[in-house]
Amino acid sequence: MMTAEGRFLSLLPVCPSWLDPELAHIEAVAGIEARERGLQGAWSHPAIYWAAIRVGAFDLKRMTYPEIRIRWEVALRETFCADEIPAVPEAAQLSEVRECEDAVRNDVSEAAWRALRELRELTGISARRKMPGGNVSKNAE
Repeated sequence: MMTAEGRFLSLLPVCPSWLDPELAHIEAVAGIEARERGLQGAWSHPAIYWAAIRVGAFDLKRMTYPEIRIRWEVALRETFCADEIPAVPEAAQLSEVRECEDAVRNDVSEAAWRALRELRELTGISARRKMPGGNVSKNAE
């Protein structure tokens, strides 16, 4: 029985261009940028999307291909060799997740500020405090 990596390597001579790691990297960067704008992005194979997620959007967009080549090729190979490769999630699903994350973040921020105000009231510490050197700083509320 052939290993997953063996299957991957055996396909290289007959595979479409999306198996070229550098071309797949170009596609991943463009796809990630589209996702950040709320678009689906063009993904010739779901493994490219999942490899991009594994490497991370920040690094994919900010590092040159020579800088990220080894990480990218490992992520791409391992993703292609996985027993199962999930479909690329719809962009609408991601925007729903982001909306929920934003709501949670806002709720946490409001709760944190409420707790801070209550703590200031309980301790008698005001929002204004004296800084070294005699300057007065107004903390944000």
